[in-house]
Amino acid sequence: MPGSYVWTGTAVDGALDAMNCDGWTNPSGMGVVGSLVEVGVAWTAYSSLSCSMQGRFYCFED
Repeated sequence: MPGSYVWTGTAVDGALDAMNCDGWTNPSGMGVVGSLVEVGVAWTAYSSLSCSMQGRFYCFED
C-alpha cells in the first residue's frame, strides 16, 4: 500500500462502510482507506484498495 494511505473501513460520515475486508479478516475484496495527508472527509474515506495490501490502521471506537 502506498505510504500515504491508512485502512479505515469507514464512510465519509464516519459510519462503518461495507468495504472493510469482512471485518479485516479476508484478504480478498476491497477496503476503504483514508489519506494521511488529506483534510476534510478524505482523512477517513479517500479511496478503496485491495484487501491483500498491507498497511496502517485507524481504529475507531463506538
